[in-house]
Amino acid sequence: MGEIDIPASVRSIGSNAFIGQPIKSIDVSHVTSFGEGCFNLTYIQSIQLNDQVESIPMNMFAGCSKLKSINIPANVVEIGEAAFSGCKELATVTMGDKVKKIGAEAFSGCSRLEDMTISPNIEEIGKYAFSSVNYRDSDIPWFAKLPNEDGVKYVGKVAYMFTGGNDIKIKEGTLSVADCFLINHNPYGQSHPSEWGATLTLPSTLRIIGEQAFNGIPASSLTLPESLEKIGTAAFANCTNLRRATIPASVKYIGREAFYNTGLIRVYYNAVDANNEDVEDNGYDIFPESLVRVIIGEGVKSIPNSVFRECKNITRVEMPSTVESIGDYAFAGCTSLTHIDLPSSLKHLGAYAFNGCDFYEIDSYLTEPLDLMVFPDAEELKEEVDWSEGSEISGGGYRIAGPFSDIEYGFHIDADGNITFGEVSYDDNYNPVIEAGKYTYYHPLPLLRVPNGSLAAYQGDGAWSVLFQQIEQFDGASSTEAVEETTAVTVRNEVTEDTDLSSTMLGNIFVTLDTEDSGDGYNASEGCLVINSTVSDEQLAAATADDADDLTVKNQFSGLIFEVPAGKGSVIIDCQTLGQQAVYVKIGSSDARQLNAANRQQLSIPYDVAETTRIYVYAAKGSAPVASQSARAAYPNDNAVKLYGLTINVDENLSGISAPVTTDRPTTDTWYTLEGRRLVSKPTMTGVYIRNGRKVVVR
Repeated sequence: MGEIDIPASVRSIGSNAFIGQPIKSIDVSHVTSFGEGCFNLTYIQSIQLNDQVESIPMNMFAGCSKLKSINIPANVVEIGEAAFSGCKELATVTMGDKVKKIGAEAFSGCSRLEDMTISPNIEEIGKYAFSSVNYRDSDIPWFAKLPNEDGVKYVGKVAYMFTGGNDIKIKEGTLSVADCFLINHNPYGQSHPSEWGATLTLPSTLRIIGEQAFNGIPASSLTLPESLEKIGTAAFANCTNLRRATIPASVKYIGREAFYNTGLIRVYYNAVDANNEDVEDNGYDIFPESLVRVIIGEGVKSIPNSVFRECKNITRVEMPSTVESIGDYAFAGCTSLTHIDLPSSLKHLGAYAFNGCDFYEIDSYLTEPLDLMVFPDAEELKEEVDWSEGSEISGGGYRIAGPFSDIEYGFHIDADGNITFGEVSYDDNYNPVIEAGKYTYYHPLPLLRVPNGSLAAYQGDGAWSVLFQQIEQFDGASSTEAVEETTAVTVRNEVTEDTDLSSTMLGNIFVTLDTEDSGDGYNASEGCLVINSTVSDEQLAAATADDADDLTVKNQFSGLIFEVPAGKGSVIIDCQTLGQQAVYVKIGSSDARQLNAANRQQLSIPYDVAETTRIYVYAAKGSAPVASQSARAAYPNDNAVKLYGLTINVDENLSGISAPVTTDRPTTDTWYTLEGRRLVSKPTMTGVYIRNGRKVVVR
């Protein structure tokens, strides 16, 4: 069978059609579609493919040891895995501009490949795509000719292999980092030199990070570009020095074990609509057990399946008002979870979303009842499901799991097409049985704490009252009320070691500190709060925006918040600043003021406001005088603020004035601002003014 004729009417050849046949020549110029392995292990020496062919499938020419050259048709977009693997006589390859992906081992074993024209639009390359039979890329002549640019070899716009060095810097314009970027020369995954990748710089153009691309690098920081769309399986696995990571909004997919066995403590998750449906329930987790805190960014719509599964040290999850869906197993096995914020936008809680989480708090804005068990439409079931007559739950049953427990729910369609919904139980022979209309939980959660203003909605909603034994309101920034008279708060008198400083009220002062990660907390021996965390300008802007809700404030701000009435007064802060950490005070929309105290002292900030105004006290880096080493030794790091107490002096309270004060001398009115500047006429702007020598409010 050296030569074979294919009728001109044939447009498609199926998988493995000629595998192992001694074919030397075949005319397939009229064929436009090929199945996997269709010419695998044949003796074809050359072949002409139709220009309409769009894909070279897996193993199509694998083991064709006599094939010497190939022209990839102009419309081909993808070259599949091992498509030309073992073509040891292949010397010339030309591909068109439309090829975007080259699969794993596509040209492995092509040890005589001298001339290869790569598509300029290549976006993704699989592992060992150009490796020799010994899995050394340098053994392939074509690959050996590629220049080494700062320790990186590029194939088109793909960073294919790192050849060594402390720093990994991927050049601008790169679209993808190939699978096994550090170990493309090594099929068995032996560790690369420990100094490789001490620092990692990724370009703003990067869209794809391949499987195991940076597995095990010692880099301690990671900045992912906003262009990134895909993070491959085990991409950063075993990077034990990594502490924090931010997932950009553009990310669509995160592969299993992407950050497994890293040192991550905190993750800022901003992926707007990622989809991990192919991350199976197979025990391979995305993030490590070391993860303590997850902050979901504003704009995120969905939390993918299994994304934080088995992160056993997560204590709380904070979500914005935009989350609509939480996927199956999203937080299953997070056994340390004690607090989760669910927004009013939530429409779907996936099966087993929080299974195994014995948490006691859920903060949520409920505006309308949430249907926890969303059952499929009965008529659609009749049309789409093939039920065998007389079965109890045919085919093992279609089950819908509750998000907070491992109880299974399902339905049964009898021979007449009647549908029964309910809880799935099992008889003595472990056959599934539907308990019609029964939807219960074996372990009701003890407490649901909800935000200010939503208590009645939750208490009146049966879905939640079944889940929780008690529903009460939690403290948030919206719980603050203006201080009406001089008030002093001493930390030692208000705080114990058991106080939850992540969200609590000290009198009229709301406190939210980063106690999970940055070391904020209470020092009982000195009776003070220790603030190591810092608030950036961007975080401050988000927390102080007019539309910032409680969840946004807690996500973005670490410090103290309180309100003062219209009028004058002062804020006295009893504190000490260590190292470069300083106290900042922001009054309303005015610029924040920096305060430094190398030794413990009381620092005073005056205020003069025309309406009830919120004041923010927090810590950030500044030009603070450095305290002695001995003064800092007992604290988590050299930069911290010790806060012992706070006094709010209300010298003048104008909050009770609701209208301008009238006068008997209307024709002789004189108006001044509070700063003493005379006005030519009655002011048109709202605020506090001096009229005929008396302070009034214009509304």
